[in-house]
Amino acid sequence: MARRLIRYASALVLLVYGFAKINGSQFTILDSELDKPMGQVSGFWLTWYYFGFSRFYGTFLALIQIAGAVLLTFHRTTLLGACMLAPVLANIILIDIFYGVDPGATGVAILLFAAMIGLIAPQRGELLALFWPSRGAAADSTALITARWGVRLAMLAVTFGFTYWVANFNNRNPTPIDGTWDLIQVEPQNLTAQVPKTIFFEYNRASMTVFKTSEGMYATIILRLIAKAIKSRCGRSGKAREPRSSWETIR
Repeated sequence: MARRLIRYASALVLLVYGFAKINGSQFTILDSELDKPMGQVSGFWLTWYYFGFSRFYGTFLALIQIAGAVLLTFHRTTLLGACMLAPVLANIILIDIFYGVDPGATGVAILLFAAMIGLIAPQRGELLALFWPSRGAAADSTALITARWGVRLAMLAVTFGFTYWVANFNNRNPTPIDGTWDLIQVEPQNLTAQVPKTIFFEYNRASMTVFKTSEGMYATIILRLIAKAIKSRCGRSGKAREPRSSWETIR
């Protein structure tokens, strides 16, 4: 009786959350939040906007919750529904905690996750045998086991080294002018071409320079040679100087 109550109560709550996403009461954003700079947006609204950006993705999450809830209402498919919903709920809990989503919603997610674990627990033996099968009678040789571990460790070392190189040497090439600069003077002063109001020399993308116009439009240069030439002309060569808060002159 208690197990049936857990199944139906969990299904009811999950149906509410699933249909809330489809009907537009979740993953919506306020105009006041859209007007804020991204650095001032709270983790809650950042998460809300991120998941609401794609209507398809939000609907996909909703359908998983609805389908899982329906599976919980049938005795034969309870285990399938609980196994499908448990990782989804675990991810929701992590997002709620680390992005500062409403504590009440976090509590509900924790209770639902605990309910799924409770529904899965009676079949833990079968699941363990499925995902962690016992070894056969013939054991592998020591040399083969050592070789396999060598391959695993090599994969870890190579992928770590490659991504470290990408982040710290390929993507970054620090210069004294990295950061945000305001354009306050242009030479010649009778220049008719549109000039930017703000220029961003990106620290985490050494090949990227972004220009912002007074109308709020952005133009991005991703050509590595052009970005390097701009940085070099504006003070990279020779002795490093103190960064400035504005770019005084463009020639």
